[in-house]
Amino acid sequence: MNNYIKKFRYIIFGVGLLLSIGTASIGYGFTSFSIQLAIWASVPYIVFLVISSLIRNNSAIIGSGILILGLDIFIHVYVIFFPGSSTDVLALLFMPFWLIILITPVGFFGGWIIGKAIRKFKSKQKEDKGEVFIH
Repeated sequence: MNNYIKKFRYIIFGVGLLLSIGTASIGYGFTSFSIQLAIWASVPYIVFLVISSLIRNNSAIIGSGILILGLDIFIHVYVIFFPGSSTDVLALLFMPFWLIILITPVGFFGGWIIGKAIRKFKSKQKEDKGEVFIH
């Protein structure tokens, strides 16, 4: 794993941690409930950090990190700034579950597929130029 991917992993983890702690502390202050909520909201980023340290495919790591953080930020912005009803805030409670169970694997798989397509495209370009490309 190259240095850029290590930095990317820690940036995703750090921003996700700040998002989790910030949301919980702004909403409730520093109470035992907000600490538990911050820990629960941080679990998807801990899972991402652990799984991405075991995977060697850079595209999969990038895909999952962008999808997890992007969707989490989107849900936070939607719930905080554009709530449709008073129960929209429940999405923040259930979102970590969905990030772990569904979004993380989809992100890793999607990133892997995109990376594979890019490598195939580059290989095709090299073949067209008469160069040999070894995976």
